[in-house]
Amino acid sequence: MRIEDQKNIANAVMYKLEAIDPYCILAGGAPRDWYLGREASDLDFYLCVPDRETQSAFESRLRRVGLSFDIAFKDSGLANMEVYKNMPGIKGIYNLTGFGMPIQVMRMRDPTFKSVVHEFGTSVCMAWYKDGKVKTTKVFEWSHENKIIIKKSDYNAKVKHVAKMREKFPDYRVVSGRWLNSRPVEGKF
Repeated sequence: MRIEDQKNIANAVMYKLEAIDPYCILAGGAPRDWYLGREASDLDFYLCVPDRETQSAFESRLRRVGLSFDIAFKDSGLANMEVYKNMPGIKGIYNLTGFGMPIQVMRMRDPTFKSVVHEFGTSVCMAWYKDGKVKTTKVFEWSHENKIIIKKSDYNAKVKHVAKMREKFPDYRVVSGRWLNSRPVEGKF
């Protein structure tokens, strides 16, 4: 599917999700791939819904805005998911249906701009899509300019994700480090 078609789908989903959380974002792989002129394999949306809202109330809101879904994981099932251990703020994951490509919605405990992009474990994924535009962090741009994947020093959860990034970017070096205010900080390089 062409990038423009994927963005059209993203915009349609975003429009509906913004009725639930005006600060929802599409983040990670799709914005990264679009930034690099590549087609995305899936779309991962993140939105914050207060803890006081029950899961069934949240699911009713998804239905009211016209989204069909399958529940991928609820709060209790996430603790054992190796892939999500580095993002403890995820409350649930929903697979949207009917869009012609894989789409996930992550229900977060905290606002998206505090709990998503800067919590990603690899620098090459620190991008998001909002208002029809791909936006990036400085460490994301630095990583792609220098062909270096910075894996957070405390990023022990997604070994598979790091391996996937090595496959996607075979000419990039992988180093362990950290960043402050989205800038790489030399440490365990």
